[in-house]
Amino acid sequence: MADEGKIVKQIAQHLLASLGFTETEIGVEKEKTEGEEEVVINIKIEASPEDTGMLIGFHGETLAALQLIVSQMVYKKLGSWRRVIVNIGDYREKREVALREMATNAAQRVKLTGSPVMLPYLGSNERRLIHLALSEDPDVETISQGTGRGRRLSVSLKRQEKVDSQEHE
Repeated sequence: MADEGKIVKQIAQHLLASLGFTETEIGVEKEKTEGEEEVVINIKIEASPEDTGMLIGFHGETLAALQLIVSQMVYKKLGSWRRVIVNIGDYREKREVALREMATNAAQRVKLTGSPVMLPYLGSNERRLIHLALSEDPDVETISQGTGRGRRLSVSLKRQEKVDSQEHE
């Protein structure tokens, strides 16, 4: 659909205007992923500094809600699912850098102390980034524990296979 981007932009503008955010600039990009059928729609919203904080919310919770609402509205309008990513300013990029630093710091602490580190609440996408960031580290492992808002990510030393003492004899 050639005017898909235009429709998505109109939906985002309408939603933000309904919420009282009329001084925003919206850019829409479409990109194909490896799975030919999936189209990712990136919505980049530029707003005043005061509006930016309100649109992002605490740890990106408002941003995530906006993304969900826009996704639902796009589905209703187009009749098929599209992966929609909403970004305010460069929040997602900065958050990814911060999460990678959090992962690295947690791994270093675990290696120094030998004790597991429990990270604060993170959304599922953020936990996934931590898992991926530490997946190549041969010394640590990450485990998600709990459910709902109580779900936390633990970073600990990898369990070493116990060597059978008879093999050394």
